[in-house]
Amino acid sequence: MNSRERRLLHLVFRSLKGVETASSGEGQDRFLAVYPEGKTNLPVAPPMKPRGFSRR
Repeated sequence: MNSRERRLLHLVFRSLKGVETASSGEGQDRFLAVYPEGKTNLPVAPPMKPRGFSRR
């Protein structure tokens, strides 16, 4: 997710009560994590990437 998309999502989630957001990961693998309010210390796993189809 690019930085502009993450920023827009941070701004949208800011208007919701009871949730907080944080960006995690590095480079092209950076993503947005949404937490219950006050629980940003919870562990988060990066989203899984689609595997696609392999030819054998």
